[in-house]
Amino acid sequence: MQTGPFGSQLHAEDYVDDGIPLINPAHMIDGKIIPDPKVSVDEVTWNRLERHQLAEGEIIFARRGELGRCAIVEKNHVGWLCGTGSLKAKLKDKFLPEYAYLLITSKGVIAELSLESKGSTMDNLNTETLGRIRLPMPPVNEQGDIIHYVEAVSGRYQLLIDKAEKAIGLMQERRAALISAAVTGKIDLRGWRANKEAA
Repeated sequence: MQTGPFGSQLHAEDYVDDGIPLINPAHMIDGKIIPDPKVSVDEVTWNRLERHQLAEGEIIFARRGELGRCAIVEKNHVGWLCGTGSLKAKLKDKFLPEYAYLLITSKGVIAELSLESKGSTMDNLNTETLGRIRLPMPPVNEQGDIIHYVEAVSGRYQLLIDKAEKAIGLMQERRAALISAAVTGKIDLRGWRANKEAA
């Protein structure tokens, strides 16, 4: 495990546009790494911070605030840098990164991280805290089965969520059109009475 550079290791003036990405918690979105071209460094700074490079299959974590916020380092992220507010962890071969991600973002592990975390006003994750967390480690083939099952179930729920959001959008459009028609006099509301049962 390795925390990102801090203190005198990295200054605001070290940042450049469209350089080598530096990954902070804000760049971890729904388990994916989304870099900001303005939060990057040049080759000179990158060489100086070489030990903070990301490697494929590692997991990068937010060190402050939202515990359990993390992302899997993919092939195209190799060589990018772990940022100041982040911490990276190399997994043992017995762990699939996707399985570890599922565990780390689960409510149980987040609650345990919160109990173990340091910092009175804000949850703060460090290597010691992360190292104390115990995770179930079934055989790799079972981890793969768990990942596929979770993907199938979450896919079904996502389909339902998408349908519900679409229905809500249509109802909002119809409501707006009905209000507009009533206000502009396109609907005759004379003699209309509220339904007592609905009230």
